[in-house]
Amino acid sequence: MKYILGKLAVVLLILFSLNGCVHTIPTVTLEQKLRIVKILTDTEIHARLAIPNLPEEDKTIFRQEMISRNPEWTEEMKTLVKEGKIRIGMTKEQVLASWGKPYNKATFGSVWGTTEQWTYGTCLYGCTILDFDNQGKLTNYYQSQ
Repeated sequence: MKYILGKLAVVLLILFSLNGCVHTIPTVTLEQKLRIVKILTDTEIHARLAIPNLPEEDKTIFRQEMISRNPEWTEEMKTLVKEGKIRIGMTKEQVLASWGKPYNKATFGSVWGTTEQWTYGTCLYGCTILDFDNQGKLTNYYQSQ
């Protein structure tokens, strides 16, 4: 029973975090937030995490956790992810770690292979569109208004 209640508390903290409300709960410590991030990354929820909606402190914790889980990333990529920036040549995982879940994804097939396009923001108010090649590398990004 204690185990189930403990898991329920963690789920509630995750829900508050995803809604951007953790910063309003004064009893949540940095260690607890790190545990939440570890749970999120352990269960692959990080692919569904919308970083723009998180408080800045939580974004930093999430990015740091993703960097520590990927020691093979170059120092340049680690620095870019830590700063929340992207660059041509990044993998999808690196972009997810840096910017979080895109608002929309579209896949296109052609003679040259499958490509993917991610959209951050709603294009009604201005958005950033990222293009990935068939190997999952960022090839282009641009602003739309």
